[in-house]
Amino acid sequence: MIVGLALKVLSEVEVNYMVSNQHEFNGVASLKRLFGTKKQFFNARFVYMSNAGIESQENGSLTWYDARENHSYRTEYRLYYDSAMPLQMANAGDTLLLTVDDMDFVNIFIIERGTQLVNYLSSQIKNGMNMDYYISTNSRDTQVIENILRL
Repeated sequence: MIVGLALKVLSEVEVNYMVSNQHEFNGVASLKRLFGTKKQFFNARFVYMSNAGIESQENGSLTWYDARENHSYRTEYRLYYDSAMPLQMANAGDTLLLTVDDMDFVNIFIIERGTQLVNYLSSQIKNGMNMDYYISTNSRDTQVIENILRL
């Protein structure tokens, strides 16, 4: 069962290895609300989806941490991912759909920009896709996402 999820549009620095080789998602507000402020490690499944469906998937790991933990007045949260093939297919402008289940397993879905799924999510999620988005357990939106994941 999904206990939380976050959506965000991916930036160039998060997915383009010619721009940055850091293998990290920026710790936007939705991820911070989901993971908190403690360093954490997760097992994860990485999936790349297009209009054709799932094009690539594999298991890996994630680390949530504060890249500025040694600074007393500054924080900069990041979600580090290992070099998973589905992420190598990602482009800036694609949508990251991250779900956490009740066993603390994380699913990372990268959904190609302009796909029917992104359009459907945009129509179903009340806050749209233009901002970083977070929901927790028992939301109507969680039920919508669980139905999508069953497809």
